[in-house]
Amino acid sequence: MARISVLLALGLVLAVGVAGCAPEGGPEAGNGAAPTRVDPGYDLDALLAALNAVEGVEVEVLEGEVEAPITSDLFDEAEVYALRVNRDPVYVYQFANQEAATVAAATVAGDASVVEGMPVEWNGTPHLYRAGRLIVVHISPPTEADVALPDMLPSMLGAEFAGGALAAGTPQAR
Repeated sequence: MARISVLLALGLVLAVGVAGCAPEGGPEAGNGAAPTRVDPGYDLDALLAALNAVEGVEVEVLEGEVEAPITSDLFDEAEVYALRVNRDPVYVYQFANQEAATVAAATVAGDASVVEGMPVEWNGTPHLYRAGRLIVVHISPPTEADVALPDMLPSMLGAEFAGGALAAGTPQAR
């Protein structure tokens, strides 16, 4: 009997884990971009391919040294890339593996005002997503934000795990 309970519990954990890999929403979510199954190996190349597949989206990978919006011990372990998606800044933290990304994401407050116990100031409204090896930070500028981007990214990366409307009240960088 105990063996059956253990097997049922393992099956339930596996089912929940597999269901959690798929982003929320279907093709009708966002701007019509086809949802991408987010696997543990999801990386910068996969994100760039997904973004470039969306009609009307212009993606530029910025060259040179990146001034990352989040600096902390865990986030400093990742490779950081700066993108410009249409007009909005997007920062991609690519970790060595999914586990490292999960651990780093767990240190971010729900409103994105604190990371690893240290306050973070944003110049706009942050939207943080985690998928595979990535943590993606989109900062909606205080004005002229690309309203389609916060709708599009969840179809590729899954639901936002921090930031959004909750972060709108955080102090602005000077």
